[in-house]
Amino acid sequence: MSRVLRAAAPWLFRLAGDGCLCNFTSKDKKNPWKHGRVATGSRNPYLRAMYKALRTILFFFPTESVHHFSMEALRLLCAFGPMRRLVAWACRPEKEDAPPGPDDSPLGAAGAKHGCPPLELFGLRFRNPVGLAAGFDKNACYLRELDALGFGFVEIGTVTPLAQQGNPKPRLFRLPEDQGLINRMGFNNDGVEAVAARVRAWRSSRAGRRSSLIVGGNIGKNKVTPNEEAWK
Repeated sequence: MSRVLRAAAPWLFRLAGDGCLCNFTSKDKKNPWKHGRVATGSRNPYLRAMYKALRTILFFFPTESVHHFSMEALRLLCAFGPMRRLVAWACRPEKEDAPPGPDDSPLGAAGAKHGCPPLELFGLRFRNPVGLAAGFDKNACYLRELDALGFGFVEIGTVTPLAQQGNPKPRLFRLPEDQGLINRMGFNNDGVEAVAARVRAWRSSRAGRRSSLIVGGNIGKNKVTPNEEAWK
């Protein structure tokens, strides 16, 4: 059970990224972090086959819908404390996946629990060097789930002063051959007040108070705001 969950939880995230299907397993077996990728236990041929089959099925559905479906599935899984802790355990880096560092130093010892050393940058302490850029969780709806997946930091947004719908659908397009996506979302979001309230609610929750996840934000202008007034 734990072995299946260890592979399934990261894959839910990968599928939520619309199965842009980037292979997160580094070609450098001695140091999987070298190319900014994290091994997810996909070396098991049966789990690779399961992921490929699930990905094929989901590719029959609209890109944006798959993103929300996968993250809602992860949210349901993380709604229960024991399952959320199991997800967090399943997504922790293996010791052999840890980047090279001063293993004998206090910093290395502190990071051994998580499989990689924490970082001190800009006066902030990041529990690990793996973060999620803006665009994935635009409205801060999945902070608890992203925290359980083990990210060191998350950038929400892009958030605009006022809520807006973004561009008409379809606005997210797969590029399977390139293992990527074309993003023409148009800054769809719930607006800064709603998103800020969501972040405060998560941080004041029990899970948020106990979390060391650093949350940043990406901001942008509304479509109706002229470029010359964007700085305001």
